[in-house]
Order: sequence, then C-alpha cells, then structure tokens
Amino acid sequence: EADGDHHARLFVIARMLQLVDGRLESEQIGMFLGHNTVLTFQEQPGDCWDPIRQRIARQGSRLRQHDASFLLYAPIDAIVDHAFPILEEYGDRLEELDDEILENPSPGLIRKVHTLKRELLVLRRDFWPLREVVNSLQREPHDCMSDTTRTYLRDVYDHLVQIIDIVENYREIAIGIGESYMTAMSNRMN
Repeated sequence: EADGDHHARLFVIARMLQLVDGRLESEQIGMFLGHNTVLTFQEQPGDCWDPIRQRIARQGSRLRQHDASFLLYAPIDAIVDHAFPILEEYGDRLEELDDEILENPSPGLIRKVHTLKRELLVLRRDFWPLREVVNSLQREPHDCMSDTTRTYLRDVYDHLVQIIDIVENYREIAIGIGESYMTAMSNRMN
C-alpha cells in the first residue's frame, strides 16, 4: 500500500539470562516488529520461550487473537518472568554463603562472594536498559504497537523495577557478607 504508516517498524534488543550448570549466561536477543510481523534473532539455541511456542500452536489462544505487537510483548514478558527463579537461586546462594562464613570463614568463600557480586552486576547491567526500553514502549504511542499491548507492558515494566530492586538488595547483602568475612578473619588472627 502507498499509505506511509504501513512502513512503520520497531527493533528491540534485550538480553536473555539463564542459569546453565549454576553459571549465569547472558545472550543478546533482537526482536523486529512490523505491522503483521515479528522476527526474533538469537545467538544460541535454547531459551525460555517454549510456553509461548505452545500457546501459538494452540487454536484460540490469546496470542493468536491479538496483533503482532502482542507477540513482541510475550517474549519480553517471558525474559522478565524468567529472572525471578534466577533471583531466587541467588537469594539461596547468599544465605548459604552467609551461614558458611559464620561457621568457617575460608578464602574459597570470599571468591564465591566476589563471583556472586560480579554476576549480580551482570543482572543489573542486562535489566537496566530493558527497563528503559519497556518504559518507552508502554509510554510512547507507535504505529506498530496496540494500546492493548502497551497496557500489558506496564506490568512488565513494574516487574523490571522489582527485579532491579531485588538485585540492588542482593548486592548490598553480598557486600555485607564480604565485610563479615573480613571481620571473621581479623578476629581469627587476633
């Protein structure tokens, strides 16, 4: 069609995080939205999107009833939701480290604390820009983005704010654990 607004496009970049054998892995995901098209680009096979694929395959699913922008929202939402079990894992690790340092402060433990702090920085670094992207997607009208999708993106934005708060909390806890270790070591030397 000659109508200019059918050429509107949107390109979104996000990072998908996964715990693989206990290690945090981060992968860049590209998502392209046209009026009737969504393309996603991944670096590696394996993702957190199987439930979305199943919903697309199911007749009458909400994903099939909405426009293409809803299909852009779904993988972003999945990436964000997938962060919560990862954060739960980090919460458990921090608790274990805290207990171990109180019982037996060894040099191996402080390395674990540093690794945890580094990985929490990765989490923060990957989710901070996504928060800004989702914020602008849900606030600024765009020809490719339906009002329905923008409403759903508000929830995603709230979850991202929550994730960043949790990460900040965990970083403070990790710093505290590092300080506990130093105190325990100096007490031992005295």
